[in-house]
Amino acid sequence: MFPPTPFKITLDDLFVEVRGFYIDMLHFIPNVSTFIDDVFPITGIKGRYLDLEFHKSATVQITIVVCGTLPTDQTLSFKGYFTINRHSAINIPKSSVILTQYCFEIIQDFIKDKPIVDKNGKLYAMPGFFYSDEHFKNVQFEYV
Repeated sequence: MFPPTPFKITLDDLFVEVRGFYIDMLHFIPNVSTFIDDVFPITGIKGRYLDLEFHKSATVQITIVVCGTLPTDQTLSFKGYFTINRHSAINIPKSSVILTQYCFEIIQDFIKDKPIVDKNGKLYAMPGFFYSDEHFKNVQFEYV
């Protein structure tokens, strides 16, 4: 499991402070034909630069809603709060991939510690990570 928040880690070239995260269960079956569909998981990223001149630090909030790979009524909701720093300007798409991948790891560790079973006894199975820089090319960070 993870240490109590806040804690600091280094992910590639990002110095990350994990300020907090929450995982919750949602109980609905999404109206999608396949779990490989681009509709799920839903990932939202909001960022705000802390330094206006060099763009080397920012606060980031990531929200993920993800269905299991098996048809079930179990859907996970994740919300994480981070502060990131780099030695040079933040590459938003690359940093978004790195942070989102880390969020998936947090969710997977959560599932290992607390296996999730739906009302019919089906075990929740986490989908793989498929994001690339291309998925986050339109993400913009705000200025303080």
